[in-house]
Amino acid sequence: MQVTELNDSLIPAFEALQKRSDEIFSSTPWYQATGDSLKRFCILDEQQKLIGGFVAFEGGKSRLKTLVTPPFASHCGLFVDNPMSAAHKRNSFEKKVFDAIADFLKKSNYVFYQIDFPNAFQDMQSFVWKGVNVQVKYTYQVDLTQSLESLRGALDQKLRNVINKFEREEGTIVFGAPSVESKELIIANFNDHQLKWKVDVFNGLMQSDMMRSTWAKEKDRVAGVAITAGQGKSTYYLFGAVDRSLKNNAAGPAALFHAMLQAKSEGFEIFDFEGSMIPEIEKYFRQFGGNLIPHFAINGGRGLWPRLYKWRNK
Repeated sequence: MQVTELNDSLIPAFEALQKRSDEIFSSTPWYQATGDSLKRFCILDEQQKLIGGFVAFEGGKSRLKTLVTPPFASHCGLFVDNPMSAAHKRNSFEKKVFDAIADFLKKSNYVFYQIDFPNAFQDMQSFVWKGVNVQVKYTYQVDLTQSLESLRGALDQKLRNVINKFEREEGTIVFGAPSVESKELIIANFNDHQLKWKVDVFNGLMQSDMMRSTWAKEKDRVAGVAITAGQGKSTYYLFGAVDRSLKNNAAGPAALFHAMLQAKSEGFEIFDFEGSMIPEIEKYFRQFGGNLIPHFAINGGRGLWPRLYKWRNK
Protein backbone atom coordinates (compact mmCIF):
# COMPACT_ATOMS: atom_id res chain seq x y z
CA MET A 1 0.00 0.00 0.00
CA GLN A 2 1.01 3.62 -0.44
CA VAL A 3 -0.19 7.11 0.43
CA THR A 4 -0.17 9.90 -2.14
CA GLU A 5 -1.68 13.36 -2.40
CA LEU A 6 -5.01 13.19 -4.22
CA ASN A 7 -4.81 13.94 -7.93
CA ASP A 8 -7.62 14.92 -10.29
CA SER A 9 -8.09 11.43 -11.72
CA LEU A 10 -8.82 9.95 -8.29
CA ILE A 11 -11.17 12.66 -7.01
CA PRO A 12 -14.41 10.85 -8.05
CA ALA A 13 -13.32 7.59 -6.35
CA PHE A 14 -12.15 9.48 -3.25
CA GLU A 15 -15.38 11.45 -2.86
CA ALA A 16 -17.62 8.45 -3.54
CA LEU A 17 -15.88 6.28 -0.94
CA GLN A 18 -15.63 9.12 1.56
CA LYS A 19 -19.34 9.89 1.30
CA ARG A 20 -20.16 6.38 2.54
CA SER A 21 -18.20 6.99 5.75
CA ASP A 22 -19.15 8.75 9.00
CA GLU A 23 -16.31 11.27 8.71
CA ILE A 24 -17.38 14.89 8.17
CA PHE A 25 -13.83 16.28 8.37
CA SER A 26 -12.67 14.64 5.13
CA SER A 27 -15.93 15.36 3.30
CA THR A 28 -16.17 17.49 0.18
CA PRO A 29 -18.16 20.28 1.94
CA TRP A 30 -15.50 20.54 4.67
CA TYR A 31 -12.76 20.64 2.03
CA GLN A 32 -14.58 23.36 0.09
CA ALA A 33 -15.11 25.42 3.24
CA THR A 34 -11.53 25.14 4.50
CA GLY A 35 -9.60 26.17 1.39
CA ASP A 36 -6.55 25.11 -0.58
CA SER A 37 -4.38 24.56 2.50
CA LEU A 38 -6.44 21.48 3.31
CA LYS A 39 -4.63 18.63 1.59
CA ARG A 40 -6.43 15.41 0.66
CA PHE A 41 -4.45 12.17 0.68
CA CYS A 42 -5.50 8.84 -0.79
CA ILE A 43 -4.48 5.33 0.28
CA LEU A 44 -3.86 2.92 -2.60
CA ASP A 45 -3.57 -0.86 -2.46
CA GLU A 46 -1.07 -2.99 -4.39
CA GLN A 47 -3.22 -2.73 -7.54
CA GLN A 48 -3.35 1.09 -7.23
CA LYS A 49 -7.02 0.95 -6.24
CA LEU A 50 -8.16 3.66 -3.84
CA ILE A 51 -9.17 2.03 -0.56
CA GLY A 52 -9.20 5.04 1.77
CA GLY A 53 -8.09 8.56 2.50
CA PHE A 54 -7.63 11.36 5.00
CA VAL A 55 -7.02 15.11 5.15
CA ALA A 56 -4.53 17.40 6.87
CA PHE A 57 -3.76 21.11 6.94
CA GLU A 58 -0.55 22.29 5.33
CA GLY A 59 1.21 25.29 6.82
CA GLY A 60 4.61 26.91 6.86
CA LYS A 61 6.62 28.29 3.98
CA SER A 62 9.04 27.04 1.33
CA ARG A 63 11.17 24.27 2.82
CA LEU A 64 9.62 24.61 6.27
CA LYS A 65 6.25 22.99 5.60
CA THR A 66 4.09 21.54 8.37
CA LEU A 67 1.14 19.12 8.23
CA VAL A 68 -1.39 19.04 11.05
CA THR A 69 -4.96 18.10 11.91
CA PRO A 70 -7.26 20.64 10.20
CA PRO A 71 -8.32 23.71 12.22
CA PHE A 72 -11.54 23.18 14.20
CA ALA A 73 -11.53 19.43 13.37
CA SER A 74 -10.93 16.80 16.03
CA HIS A 75 -9.19 14.41 13.64
CA CYS A 76 -8.05 13.80 10.05
CA GLY A 77 -11.28 12.13 8.89
CA LEU A 78 -9.54 8.86 8.00
CA PHE A 79 -11.82 6.44 6.15
CA VAL A 80 -10.86 2.97 4.95
CA ASP A 81 -12.74 0.34 2.95
CA ASN A 82 -11.60 -2.83 4.71
CA PRO A 83 -12.93 -5.78 2.65
CA MET A 84 -11.84 -8.49 5.06
CA SER A 85 -14.36 -10.40 7.21
CA ALA A 86 -12.17 -12.51 9.50
CA ALA A 87 -10.79 -10.59 12.50
CA HIS A 88 -7.12 -11.46 11.89
CA LYS A 89 -7.38 -10.48 8.23
CA ARG A 90 -9.09 -7.17 9.08
CA ASN A 91 -6.34 -6.42 11.60
CA SER A 92 -3.63 -7.27 9.08
CA PHE A 93 -5.27 -5.07 6.44
CA GLU A 94 -5.47 -2.13 8.86
CA LYS A 95 -1.82 -2.72 9.83
CA LYS A 96 -0.83 -2.26 6.19
CA VAL A 97 -2.84 0.98 6.04
CA PHE A 98 -1.01 2.46 9.01
CA ASP A 99 2.34 1.17 7.77
CA ALA A 100 1.70 3.15 4.59
CA ILE A 101 0.69 6.31 6.48
CA ALA A 102 3.72 6.07 8.77
CA ASP A 103 6.09 5.54 5.82
CA PHE A 104 4.57 8.48 3.96
CA LEU A 105 5.02 10.84 6.91
CA LYS A 106 8.52 9.62 7.77
CA LYS A 107 9.70 10.07 4.16
CA SER A 108 7.92 13.39 3.61
CA ASN A 109 9.60 16.79 3.60
CA TYR A 110 7.43 18.16 6.40
CA VAL A 111 9.55 19.57 9.22
CA PHE A 112 6.68 18.83 11.61
CA TYR A 113 3.53 16.74 11.42
CA GLN A 114 0.77 16.12 13.96
CA ILE A 115 -2.23 14.03 12.95
CA ASP A 116 -5.22 12.99 15.08
CA PHE A 117 -7.17 9.87 14.10
CA PRO A 118 -10.84 8.92 14.54
CA ASN A 119 -11.51 6.74 17.58
CA ALA A 120 -12.51 3.84 15.30
CA PHE A 121 -8.78 3.30 14.62
CA GLN A 122 -6.99 2.06 17.73
CA ASP A 123 -3.94 0.18 16.40
CA MET A 124 -1.00 2.59 16.54
CA GLN A 125 1.75 -0.06 16.64
CA SER A 126 3.01 0.81 13.15
CA PHE A 127 3.87 4.30 14.34
CA VAL A 128 5.50 3.07 17.55
CA TRP A 129 7.64 0.58 15.65
CA LYS A 130 8.75 3.26 13.18
CA GLY A 131 9.73 5.74 15.90
CA VAL A 132 6.79 8.12 15.57
CA ASN A 133 5.42 9.68 18.77
CA VAL A 134 1.96 8.45 19.79
CA GLN A 135 -0.34 10.30 22.18
CA VAL A 136 -3.67 9.23 23.64
CA LYS A 137 -6.49 11.78 23.86
CA TYR A 138 -10.12 11.58 24.97
CA THR A 139 -13.54 12.74 23.94
CA TYR A 140 -17.08 12.20 25.21
CA GLN A 141 -19.70 10.61 22.99
CA VAL A 142 -23.43 10.37 23.64
CA ASP A 143 -25.47 7.49 22.23
CA LEU A 144 -28.37 9.22 20.47
CA THR A 145 -30.26 5.96 19.91
CA GLN A 146 -31.44 6.24 23.54
CA SER A 147 -34.90 7.57 24.28
CA LEU A 148 -35.39 11.26 24.99
CA GLU A 149 -36.15 10.36 28.61
CA SER A 150 -32.85 8.47 28.90
CA LEU A 151 -30.85 11.33 27.37
CA ARG A 152 -32.35 13.81 29.82
CA GLY A 153 -32.02 11.38 32.70
CA ALA A 154 -28.31 10.88 32.01
CA LEU A 155 -27.57 14.57 32.63
CA ASP A 156 -25.92 15.64 35.85
CA GLN A 157 -28.75 16.60 38.20
CA LYS A 158 -27.64 20.21 38.65
CA LEU A 159 -27.22 20.62 34.90
CA ARG A 160 -30.63 19.05 34.26
CA ASN A 161 -32.25 21.47 36.71
CA VAL A 162 -30.58 24.44 34.99
CA ILE A 163 -31.79 23.32 31.56
CA ASN A 164 -35.30 22.55 32.85
CA LYS A 165 -35.52 26.01 34.42
CA PHE A 166 -34.44 27.68 31.17
CA GLU A 167 -37.01 25.73 29.18
CA ARG A 168 -39.79 26.40 31.70
CA GLU A 169 -39.22 30.04 32.56
CA GLU A 170 -36.55 31.92 30.74
CA GLY A 171 -36.10 31.29 27.05
CA THR A 172 -36.76 29.59 23.76
CA ILE A 173 -34.77 27.28 21.49
CA VAL A 174 -34.41 28.00 17.76
CA PHE A 175 -32.69 25.95 15.04
CA GLY A 176 -31.22 27.11 11.75
CA ALA A 177 -28.08 28.09 9.86
CA PRO A 178 -25.34 30.03 11.71
CA SER A 179 -26.26 33.71 11.99
CA VAL A 180 -24.13 36.84 12.18
CA GLU A 181 -25.07 37.17 15.84
CA SER A 182 -23.98 33.63 16.71
CA LYS A 183 -20.75 34.10 14.76
CA GLU A 184 -19.98 37.26 16.74
CA LEU A 185 -20.59 35.43 20.02
CA ILE A 186 -18.16 32.69 19.06
CA ILE A 187 -15.47 35.17 17.98
CA ALA A 188 -15.91 37.02 21.29
CA ASN A 189 -15.45 33.69 23.06
CA PHE A 190 -12.21 33.05 21.12
CA ASN A 191 -10.92 36.48 22.10
CA ASP A 192 -11.95 36.13 25.76
CA HIS A 193 -9.89 32.94 26.00
CA GLN A 194 -7.03 34.39 23.91
CA LEU A 195 -7.28 31.49 21.47
CA LYS A 196 -5.36 31.33 18.19
CA TRP A 197 -7.70 30.65 15.29
CA LYS A 198 -7.71 30.67 11.49
CA VAL A 199 -10.01 33.51 10.49
CA ASP A 200 -10.42 32.44 6.86
CA VAL A 201 -11.15 28.81 7.78
CA PHE A 202 -13.67 29.86 10.43
CA ASN A 203 -15.46 32.20 8.01
CA GLY A 204 -15.58 29.46 5.37
CA LEU A 205 -17.10 26.98 7.79
CA MET A 206 -19.68 29.46 9.05
CA GLN A 207 -20.89 29.96 5.46
CA SER A 208 -21.17 26.24 4.72
CA ASP A 209 -24.53 24.50 4.36
CA MET A 210 -23.28 21.58 6.49
CA MET A 211 -23.36 23.67 9.69
CA ARG A 212 -26.32 23.38 12.07
CA SER A 213 -26.93 26.08 14.67
CA THR A 214 -28.95 25.85 17.88
CA TRP A 215 -29.74 29.11 19.67
CA ALA A 216 -30.95 29.62 23.20
CA LYS A 217 -32.79 32.95 23.18
CA GLU A 218 -33.94 35.27 25.93
CA LYS A 219 -36.43 37.96 24.90
CA ASP A 220 -35.45 37.60 21.23
CA ARG A 221 -31.77 37.96 22.08
CA VAL A 222 -29.29 35.13 21.44
CA ALA A 223 -27.92 34.21 24.86
CA GLY A 224 -26.16 30.99 23.86
CA VAL A 225 -25.32 29.05 20.71
CA ALA A 226 -24.13 25.56 19.77
CA ILE A 227 -22.98 24.72 16.25
CA THR A 228 -22.65 21.16 14.96
CA ALA A 229 -21.91 19.29 11.74
CA GLY A 230 -22.05 15.62 10.88
CA GLN A 231 -22.15 12.89 8.27
CA GLY A 232 -23.42 9.32 8.36
CA LYS A 233 -24.02 8.21 11.94
CA SER A 234 -21.86 10.82 13.72
CA THR A 235 -22.22 14.52 14.40
CA TYR A 236 -19.77 16.81 16.21
CA TYR A 237 -20.12 19.76 18.56
CA LEU A 238 -17.80 22.27 16.87
CA PHE A 239 -18.45 25.69 18.39
CA GLY A 240 -20.30 27.08 21.37
CA ALA A 241 -20.57 30.43 23.11
CA VAL A 242 -22.72 32.49 25.47
CA ASP A 243 -23.41 36.18 25.76
CA ARG A 244 -21.21 37.07 28.72
CA SER A 245 -22.99 40.36 29.25
CA LEU A 246 -25.96 38.35 30.57
CA LYS A 247 -25.89 36.89 34.06
CA ASN A 248 -27.79 33.77 33.07
CA ASN A 249 -25.52 30.71 32.82
CA ALA A 250 -28.24 28.38 31.48
CA ALA A 251 -28.24 29.42 27.83
CA GLY A 252 -25.04 27.57 26.90
CA PRO A 253 -26.06 24.20 28.38
CA ALA A 254 -29.60 24.56 27.00
CA ALA A 255 -28.31 25.24 23.49
CA LEU A 256 -25.91 22.30 23.64
CA PHE A 257 -28.46 19.83 25.00
CA HIS A 258 -31.02 20.80 22.37
CA ALA A 259 -28.35 20.50 19.68
CA MET A 260 -28.07 16.87 20.82
CA LEU A 261 -31.83 16.40 20.62
CA GLN A 262 -31.95 18.00 17.18
CA ALA A 263 -29.16 15.70 15.96
CA LYS A 264 -31.16 12.73 17.20
CA SER A 265 -34.25 13.93 15.34
CA GLU A 266 -32.14 14.17 12.14
CA GLY A 267 -31.12 10.51 12.44
CA PHE A 268 -27.62 10.78 13.88
CA GLU A 269 -26.66 8.01 16.30
CA ILE A 270 -23.52 9.46 17.92
CA PHE A 271 -22.96 12.96 19.30
CA ASP A 272 -19.26 13.68 19.73
CA PHE A 273 -18.07 16.54 21.94
CA GLU A 274 -14.88 16.81 19.84
CA GLY A 275 -12.28 16.35 22.52
CA SER A 276 -12.07 17.06 26.23
CA MET A 277 -8.41 17.35 27.21
CA ILE A 278 -8.71 20.70 29.05
CA PRO A 279 -9.79 19.96 32.67
CA GLU A 280 -12.44 22.69 32.88
CA ILE A 281 -13.98 21.70 29.55
CA GLU A 282 -13.83 17.98 30.37
CA LYS A 283 -15.74 18.60 33.61
CA TYR A 284 -18.44 20.47 31.70
CA PHE A 285 -18.78 17.87 28.94
CA ARG A 286 -18.87 15.07 31.51
CA GLN A 287 -22.13 16.45 32.88
CA PHE A 288 -23.96 15.54 29.67
CA GLY A 289 -23.76 11.82 30.41
CA GLY A 290 -21.61 10.60 27.54
CA ASN A 291 -19.07 7.80 27.38
CA LEU A 292 -15.37 8.64 27.68
CA ILE A 293 -13.74 7.48 24.44
CA PRO A 294 -9.97 7.35 23.73
CA HIS A 295 -8.50 8.30 20.36
CA PHE A 296 -4.91 8.65 19.21
CA ALA A 297 -2.66 11.31 17.71
CA ILE A 298 0.84 11.04 16.27
CA ASN A 299 3.56 13.62 15.77
CA GLY A 300 7.08 13.86 14.45
CA GLY A 301 9.34 15.72 12.07
CA ARG A 302 12.93 16.69 11.46
CA GLY A 303 15.54 17.83 13.97
CA LEU A 304 14.40 20.37 16.54
CA TRP A 305 11.40 21.49 14.48
CA PRO A 306 8.81 19.38 16.35
CA ARG A 307 9.82 20.99 19.65
CA LEU A 308 9.90 24.48 18.16
CA TYR A 309 6.50 24.04 16.51
CA LYS A 310 4.84 22.81 19.71
CA TRP A 311 6.47 25.60 21.75
CA ARG A 312 5.31 28.27 19.27
CA ASN A 313 1.74 26.94 19.23
CA LYS A 314 1.23 26.56 22.98
